[in-house]
Amino acid sequence: MRREDLSAYTGLGQTLSRLGSLAGAAGGGLLVARGGLAAAAVFDAVTFVAVGVVLVAWLRPRYRLARAESEPVLRAVAAGFAHLRDAPRTRSLVLTLSGLNLFVGPALSIGLAARAQADGWGAASLGTATSLVGAGGVLGSLVMTWWRPRRPAAVAFSSLVAQGSAIVLLGAGGRVVSAAACLVIGVTAGVASTLLGALFVATADEAYLGRLSAVLRLGDDVLMPAAMAGFGALVSLGGATTACAVFGVTMAALMLGSLGRSRRWSAPGGVEPGVDEPDDARGRLVQVVPVVDELNRG
Repeated sequence: MRREDLSAYTGLGQTLSRLGSLAGAAGGGLLVARGGLAAAAVFDAVTFVAVGVVLVAWLRPRYRLARAESEPVLRAVAAGFAHLRDAPRTRSLVLTLSGLNLFVGPALSIGLAARAQADGWGAASLGTATSLVGAGGVLGSLVMTWWRPRRPAAVAFSSLVAQGSAIVLLGAGGRVVSAAACLVIGVTAGVASTLLGALFVATADEAYLGRLSAVLRLGDDVLMPAAMAGFGALVSLGGATTACAVFGVTMAALMLGSLGRSRRWSAPGGVEPGVDEPDDARGRLVQVVPVVDELNRG
């Protein structure tokens, strides 16, 4: 698609994805309750095949992208890592996107439950707080379908600094404060993931998009178990408040560093999209685009 449509498309796509996740879980539960597990499995299989038919028979790319030469999987992933050495802006985005879920994921999955158990909030309060994350994510993504900031990287990284602060409050505040922190986490996740995802697509060399996406997913899948274990260890040693403070402050500090680096991407009045080049490349504006960011899956 056109670069100028990336931000709106990503925001709309994430909004529908989040709504689908919320409705899908409820719908699956209803199917199991009414028709049993077999009915839910059949419905899932039928809809899966229907989506596959649409992809194969109807969906066609409007704009063909450049493609690198085909090579074995491990060699292709290694080529993606090698490409990052010479692509500073893409490297910064990949490092940021790879680390997003490592902070907020453990805080929401372990920290929130630990707070609820320790303070006797009850299942209803825990469910409400969790739903606020999803609702905030929908709201943040929906806003990005029409808002096109002039400096998308700065807006995204500023949102993630706020998200780190909200993680701290998640562990330190009372029931109402923690619920508000969940809403902030959801909204900032929707805004930042939309912007950073679109920036990644607009900035990365299109011939390496597949390889770099694999690098992103690999980093998240490999490091998340360690992040969960580390957060759990901190909860055991100092409680959920300490664990949320350590993860939240660390995230905010890292995102402040990314925010500072992103300011060097911008040229006065630079509004044209640009593809990343090696550090010594000359003659091209590095302001990526004012119109284009899970990919925070939180």
